Amino acid sequence: MKNPINKTEVPKSKALRIFEYALLVFYLGVIILRVIYTEGPTMQMSAVSIANNDSLYGLYVSSGLFFSFIIWLVWNQCERKFSYRTTGIGLGLLIFGIAAIISGFAASDKRLAINNIVMLFTPIFCAILLVQIIDSTAKVRLMLAVIAALGVVCTYQSIDQLLFINRETVKEYEENPDSMLDALNIQRGTLQYFLFEQRIYSNNARAYFTTRNSAGSFFLLAFFASAALVAERILRRKKDKGNQRRFRISDIIVIILIASIFLTKSKGAIIGLLFAMALLALYFRFAGQLKIHRKLILTIFVLIISAGTLTTAWYGLTYHTLPGGDSMLVRWQYWHASAKMFLNHIWSGVGPGNFSIYYPHYKPGAALESVSDPHNFALNILTQYGVFGLIGFLLMIFLPLWRITGSTNIVSPASIEKKQKPLISKTAVTIILCIWLGLLIVRSAISPALRSNDFMVIIYILLRYCTLPV
Repeated sequence: MKNPINKTEVPKSKALRIFEYALLVFYLGVIILRVIYTEGPTMQMSAVSIANNDSLYGLYVSSGLFFSFIIWLVWNQCERKFSYRTTGIGLGLLIFGIAAIISGFAASDKRLAINNIVMLFTPIFCAILLVQIIDSTAKVRLMLAVIAALGVVCTYQSIDQLLFINRETVKEYEENPDSMLDALNIQRGTLQYFLFEQRIYSNNARAYFTTRNSAGSFFLLAFFASAALVAERILRRKKDKGNQRRFRISDIIVIILIASIFLTKSKGAIIGLLFAMALLALYFRFAGQLKIHRKLILTIFVLIISAGTLTTAWYGLTYHTLPGGDSMLVRWQYWHASAKMFLNHIWSGVGPGNFSIYYPHYKPGAALESVSDPHNFALNILTQYGVFGLIGFLLMIFLPLWRITGSTNIVSPASIEKKQKPLISKTAVTIILCIWLGLLIVRSAISPALRSNDFMVIIYILLRYCTLPV
């Protein structure tokens, strides 16, 4: 593929380039924070407080990311020439934005709808901005290296959970269960109590995430980031035979991350890995034929997905469950209720973030729990944003893929810079130090442990949760 990031179409001012480096530091810091301090910075508080604080935490981060995008956009507009690299998601974003406005007005809880829209649209704008500011191969490598390194950090945390943390948590709970239950505002004999004990005794390797499926998904992302670094090294092999050794750490990281995916025991992540590898093998083996027959392949793909969906629906409606035991039984309950919800709100959906409000009206009588989402991506968008919301979101994903697979440019070693740069540049070191200092400040603000009077506890937290990710 032709490398468009080595040459910027429109020269940028020095001030704008410095600002974009600052944005890159900020975005990388948010990515690191999201991975190592995820989905609940205040887990020791009550369930209601956790939900409220998580919402504020997410809104603060989303607002910072969104306003940074606005500042960059305005600044770029003020330049002599507007510089913008197309992404292919514009049409889908427009349709999804209109659907979000319609579903927002239809929502019964407008505050939840606004929060959900902000936190869902922010990553989309972040993706657009990252395409603009990652305008050199060095920045691409830095981004991939950060994600790959975070995968290794999560691997360490998963192993620590399996060998130490899970066991100690169970021991602490069994010695004084009431203290842990009271802190989380969980009553004995309730569904929350059953789910809590199930999670405590599951001995899952979930890294810093709340579920092993979430951890498995991130390990997939980190694996492909490290695999991209390995692929680049292979492409450079003929040009850089004398410096092969310094890149071999990426090979080790790839092996570690593959093992980590299996360590989580997430069926979805393992199947996703095997499926993605098979697709990549087919693409590299038959790239030319795939580009020629893209429309036919897309048609077959849509037919397979449609047939699979219809078969799943037929089986569920016939047997009132899905193959796979109790876990698939509850999934079918979620999906069946969500399908009924969607059919009653086809065009507008129930409103962003309002799924949990409507779900009790549709769930089967035999279902024990009420959930905040259907555990299915397509149904999640359909029920809350309506049919046009799903169409827009899918266009944001598949139009860029369509453009990439149709490209006639092919990656070759000659397309990579011949000039060698130091393995660790001064810019990279500066960025890493800035991120580390930023994480220390954020940790101090949101982590009660760092406000402890015990000096050794503070040192332990700094070493384990701040220095290790760096």
